[in-house]
Amino acid sequence: MSTRRLTVTKVSPSCDVVSGYGSRELVTEVRGRPPMWSSRPRGWVVQPKTSADVIALAESRGFEVVIESEVDRAS
Repeated sequence: MSTRRLTVTKVSPSCDVVSGYGSRELVTEVRGRPPMWSSRPRGWVVQPKTSADVIALAESRGFEVVIESEVDRAS
């Protein structure tokens, strides 16, 4: 069985992008409503508080979680 991967990209201090197979369902479960899709970074746009909860839920379900930062790249 292959491990599912969740990628969280820190875009700014107030915006994260969550992507990967099953990420929409995780965000919907945490927030209670579907997230907004962003076509540029190709992922679901969420607030950092929500992404922290999504990371915790994903890790508890056996996802491989990868955290990237675009903030560091821009400097």
